[in-house]
Formats: sequence, structure tokens, C-alpha cells
Amino acid sequence: MARSTARTEASGYLTVRLPWWRKVSAGYALAMTAASLGAVIMMVPFIWGALTSFKPSVEYLSIPPTWLPEQWTLDGYELALIRGGLLTGLKNSFIVAGISTVLMVLSAVLAGYAFARLRFPFNRVIFMIVLATMMIPWPVTLLPLFIMMVKFPLAGGNDIFGSGGRGLVDTYEGLILPSLGFAYGTYLMREFFKALPAELEDAARVDGAGELRILFQIMVPLSKPAMAALSIIAFQNNWNSFIWPLVMTNKPSMAVVQIVLQQLQLISGPTDRLFVRWDAVNAGGLISLIPLAIFFLFFQRYFIRGIAMTGFK
Repeated sequence: MARSTARTEASGYLTVRLPWWRKVSAGYALAMTAASLGAVIMMVPFIWGALTSFKPSVEYLSIPPTWLPEQWTLDGYELALIRGGLLTGLKNSFIVAGISTVLMVLSAVLAGYAFARLRFPFNRVIFMIVLATMMIPWPVTLLPLFIMMVKFPLAGGNDIFGSGGRGLVDTYEGLILPSLGFAYGTYLMREFFKALPAELEDAARVDGAGELRILFQIMVPLSKPAMAALSIIAFQNNWNSFIWPLVMTNKPSMAVVQIVLQQLQLISGPTDRLFVRWDAVNAGGLISLIPLAIFFLFFQRYFIRGIAMTGFK
């Protein structure tokens, strides 16, 4: 039946129960249609790239192009993983992105708690200076950071004054250290800590708890949504980093996944001439997206809560 009726015993009024498609307003239906259409349009390049990764070169270079491969092949994946060095790039990216994410979240938690809960001279001034660093374009800091890493004391053959060696070039430390100063992470954690009730830490101080105990036993467990959101942002930024690893690494054994994806475009083909192996490029790109997708799906629930709760009391 299109609809059913029921009479309430308390009021005696006739209640009409409409089917779900009759309850949806025109504006809501239009918004959902537009969102679904946008999602489909955004998925088209990913679907095309995934299908291209299974095509031989004859098919993805053919005109007009075809969607489904007539001959499915894994040559692109073999080329990317074995000859292209994608396994090495994935290993290096996991190490760099994983360690950087942990250190970035830890530093943001410590700095955010200090700016939100501790009172010290020039608190707001220092915090405004930290926020002002977000307005500095990344290319402006590239050369000074590189010089600092090359001149790092007692590293890579350098003396105590930073001379005589290569510093932190071609090392994990050189790739990780510049990412620790994450101003947005400090801002995010500060706003989240400010939204927590002050009675929690006051009660802990009455019981004799110090600041570190209050932070790690009370504040950190309550700030898991914000930390998860920050972890996703930090991991994505480090995983997708290209310019800094390109500047800091020369050895193929230290190449991260984004460097490997760029180098996949210059793999020699069967005719001994250079051409773009789009099957290998798309295969490598598809594989490199899997860790990001898994990481986001794992923290998705906390990510939405963290963004929604930050800044609200």
C-alpha cells in the first residue's frame, strides 16, 4: 500500500504514515543528487587509471580509447614493483611518514596544551607568531632548511661547526626533522584543549597531579578525536611529499614513493626508446593510494568527530 493509517489512543487523531520517498523534501533530494553526481565525476579518473593499469601498451595508446581492457595484464604492476623500485619507495615512505606523524602529533599535543592551559609570559604573542608561520610559502623555506640539514653538526662527516661532510643528506633524519614544526597541528590541539572543561585539571591538581600527568592521563585520552584528525592530515602530507625528498635524496635506495612514481615515467620500453609506460604509472599510483585509504578508513570516525568538536565548548 502507498500509505497506512493509524489512530492514536491518546488523542484520537488520525495519523498518516507516509513512505520514505514521500518524506524527502525537494531540496534534500536535489542536494543528494548533486552530491552523488559530483562523487561519480570525481571517481571517473580513479576508475580510468585503475583500468589502464591492467591494459597493454597497445590498448592504452589506441585511438579511440577503450574503457575495459580487451587483454588483462599485470605487466604494469610487475614493472612498477620490480624494475621501478616501488617496493623500496613504499618502505621509505612508510618509515618517513610513520615516524613524522607520531612526532608531529606529539609535538602538537605538547605545544597545544601549553598554549591552551599554561600561563606564561607572552603566551598569546608567541602563539600568534606560530600561526604567522602558516602564511610563509613553502618554497621560501626550502633553501634555508636545506642549508640547515647540510650543515647539521656532527652528522654525515660534519664537525661540530657543520663543515666537512654531507650532513643529513640521504638520511631519514633529514627527511623527518623539517616536518616537526606543524603550526596547524598546534592550533588544532590548542583549540581542542581549550574546549575541555577546566574542572578536570583543577580536580587533578587538588589530588596532587603534575602537568605531565594531567596531560597524558586526562587530556590525551579525551583528545583522541582531534589527535586522529591530526594524524590523518600529517600522514597524508608526509606521504604525498615530493619537493623535499627530491632535494634531500640522491641515492635510489632512499627514494620515497612520490619520487618513484615520477621516475616510472622514464622507464625504457621494448623498442629501447624512452616513452611513458602509463600502465606502470597508473599501477604505481593505485598502489600508493591504498595506504592512505586504509589509514583514513581506520580513523574516519575519529576524524569527523575531531573536526566537528574543535573550537566548540
